[in-house]
Amino acid sequence: MAAILILTVVVFVGLVTIGRVSTLNRENFQLVAGMNRLRRAYLEAYPDVEPYFVAGSHDDLRGFQLTMNLPGFAKPSSPMTMMTQGLQTLPAMLGVIVSLVAGLLGALVATSFGASSATSVVVAAVIFFLLNVLLAAVSQRAFFEFVRTMPARFPSPSGPPA
Repeated sequence: MAAILILTVVVFVGLVTIGRVSTLNRENFQLVAGMNRLRRAYLEAYPDVEPYFVAGSHDDLRGFQLTMNLPGFAKPSSPMTMMTQGLQTLPAMLGVIVSLVAGLLGALVATSFGASSATSVVVAAVIFFLLNVLLAAVSQRAFFEFVRTMPARFPSPSGPPA
């Protein structure tokens, strides 16, 4: 019974941490967009310095991806590369850990109600999978919804990246 209580607290703390890290990612987007705007100002004042910049000067999602060296619009990437990059983010890794602990919690609860070991393993696997999918969908949706609400003063030119 103590393990169930402790794991419940661990899952709660993990979920709150994922929320905070997701908020920090949105703040990071704002700060990178701001740095890109400053580079844009330098480029407008001194066009000769362009060859010395290694980061973007556009404040939209494409400019963010270029500055952060992320796959997607900034450079051609396969779906596998994009998925792998997404799994390497801190919210995704926290999601895996929290989902694992939640699955273990579910298995303990199932066992405490008299479920067999096989049933408890299935409960753990289902919780792990569903919570991972839910966390990924909610986090991704929140981030891209936030990005859509951010005004881009210096959007990237359309077409393939240079």
